[in-house]
Amino acid sequence: MNELNPCPFCGSDGVIHVREKPTQYARFKKDIPKGSRVLREVRFPSGHSYIEYRRSAYIPQCSRRDCIGRTQKLYNTKEAAIKAWNRRANDENG
Repeated sequence: MNELNPCPFCGSDGVIHVREKPTQYARFKKDIPKGSRVLREVRFPSGHSYIEYRRSAYIPQCSRRDCIGRTQKLYNTKEAAIKAWNRRANDENG
């Protein structure tokens, strides 16, 4: 399921925008989610360190700028964004 349904409000095409979430921090590399972009590793004189990273966020929206279907909800995966956009009020599982 990679195809977006038309906008439920105006019928225009749906699009997925990709943005980066704000910087996040981790103590260990194993704690950084897959697909994240590592910015830098900071080490303090005390021996403590942390890693700064950013994750991509996917935003499903209507392609028309004046439509109310232009949401700002962020999703962690493209698949989750598509599933949310394609969900309709009369769906069985929604």
